[in-house]
Amino acid sequence: MAIIKHANPCGAAVAADLVAAYQRALECDPQSAFGGIVAVGGPVTPAVAEVIADGPQADVIIAPSYDDEALARLSSKRKAPACSRPLRPSRW
Repeated sequence: MAIIKHANPCGAAVAADLVAAYQRALECDPQSAFGGIVAVGGPVTPAVAEVIADGPQADVIIAPSYDDEALARLSSKRKAPACSRPLRPSRW
């Protein structure tokens, strides 16, 4: 999980689950996280969407995929664009 603001990382973390990773990344610099980009290293589930929606405003959220319920939660509170692109290991 990474939080980026003005092309600079203001938080990054690895944890056993994405909720904990977001919380740890946010602890690095919660003030700078406002209006930044959240890059998620896995699918956004309703639990991940909840913790992101409850945090500082994210202007963009990037993840490989989103659960329908997660998209509904994110769009109900924020206007942040949710971007995804399927992972294609054959192109690496």
